[in-house]
Amino acid sequence: MKMQKEKLENTVLIGHKNELSQKIVTEEDIRRALKQNEFMLYYQPQINSRSGRLVGMEALLRWEDPEKGFIQRRFGKYDNVVVVPNGIDRPATPAADEKPYIDGKYLLMLGRVCKWKGVSRLLDIYMSKLSDSGLKLVIAGEATEQTVKEHVLKCCRENPNIIWLDYVSDALKSNLYKNAAVLCYPSVYDGFGLPPLEAACYGTKCLMNDIPVLREGTKGKGYYVDYYGDGKAADAILRVIDDDNTVTEAVKRVAMSYSWHNWAEKVYSLLRK
Repeated sequence: MKMQKEKLENTVLIGHKNELSQKIVTEEDIRRALKQNEFMLYYQPQINSRSGRLVGMEALLRWEDPEKGFIQRRFGKYDNVVVVPNGIDRPATPAADEKPYIDGKYLLMLGRVCKWKGVSRLLDIYMSKLSDSGLKLVIAGEATEQTVKEHVLKCCRENPNIIWLDYVSDALKSNLYKNAAVLCYPSVYDGFGLPPLEAACYGTKCLMNDIPVLREGTKGKGYYVDYYGDGKAADAILRVIDDDNTVTEAVKRVAMSYSWHNWAEKVYSLLRK
C-alpha cells in the first residue's frame, strides 16, 4: 500500500475527453488525497474460468473524493503500462468414441449467468426470432444473479429447446464447444474474452458482441454484431452458421498465438527490468 502511494505521488492523471469540464487532476490533488486518506484498497477475486474456483485476489487502489465520489480517470503516461495477454489452453484430444452431449444443432452460450454477460438478451433474441429455426439454445454457466436465473428458468419452461446446464466440467465444456453450430457471445463488457478464442481452437464459429475488448482480443478477425442495437443479431447468427470456416481459422491463428510460454516470457522480462 505504501509503495503504491509513493508511486502515485509522482503521477499526473488526466480526464477522459468527455470529462474535460472536470479539468486535469494535478499532483497537488493527489498529495492532498494521500494526506486525507482518500485512497482505499479493494480486493477483487480471480476465478478460474474452467473450474469456477477462487484462485487468487487482485489488489486495487481506488480514490474516493469526498465531493466527486470515486475518481475514474486514466494515466497520462502509457509507457509504464504493459498489457500481457493470457495464454489459451489447447484443446485436449477427444476420445475416438466420444459423442455429442447435445442431440441436434445448437447455439451455445458459455459464461456466468448474469446481466453483464448478456444471457437475458440472447434469450429474448432466441425466443422472438429463432425458436422456430430448428436450433436449440444451450446455456452453460453458473447463475450469479437471481433475476437472470429466474428469467432463464422461465424460458426453459416455456421452450424445451432451451437447455441450461449450469456449471459444466472441463470435459463437458470441451464437448459443447466442439459440437456447437455457433458460440453466441453477447457480453456487455469483458476482461479479455476467453470463450471466443477457446471456441476457435475447436474450430467452432463465434458471433461476438461488437465491443472494443473483444475486437482487440481477436485482433479484429472474427464475427461481430451489436446484440443490443437494430435487431440484426438473429439474422447474423444464421449467416455465420452458413458461412465457411475462413473467419474461424483466422481467429484460431490469433488464439494459438496466446500461449502460456509467451505469457511467462513477457512477465519474466518485465520483472527483470
